[in-house]
Amino acid sequence: MKHTLNRIKQLHTCRKALSSLEFAFIVPMLITLLVGVFETGRFLLINQKADKVSYTVGDLITQHSTLSQSQLKTITDLAANIMEPFYAEENNYIIVTSVENQDDTMVKNWDYTGGGTASSASAINLEAVKATMNMQPDDNIIVVETGYDYSPVFFTGLFKSSTIYKVSYFRPRIIPLTVPPE
Repeated sequence: MKHTLNRIKQLHTCRKALSSLEFAFIVPMLITLLVGVFETGRFLLINQKADKVSYTVGDLITQHSTLSQSQLKTITDLAANIMEPFYAEENNYIIVTSVENQDDTMVKNWDYTGGGTASSASAINLEAVKATMNMQPDDNIIVVETGYDYSPVFFTGLFKSSTIYKVSYFRPRIIPLTVPPE
């Protein structure tokens, strides 16, 4: 009995395995924290890049007086350079729409989809565009919608896949872009 009590007393004062035990408790929390910071940073960076794609495509398009299909393709294909290193054709889409206020009725003149092969449908509400942009009769607006199908790298059960959606509105600088691209 005395031997057992001495052994318990020795274990109580022994500190040899304490750091290993603390390390075993802390490492899973540190790994989880590190992966969470990585995934959050990645999501925020992709979000920022999608916003930049929407702005840049709209800015380049509204600098033209006329547009062709090949010019639109070239401009929307530039999205791959902006989205690097996250670009994957199956995760991206860009929709460019020309909207005009014709006698207080919003009309979609033309639209173009490019910049990737992700499934896409325009989500713009023409009347909301009219109110938001304070459009007068015969005003023309170019609406650029950008989407990126985001899926997490780690912990797919913890982080959810989603579509990052950005929209930008631009007024053409030279003349209205109401004629469909050839």
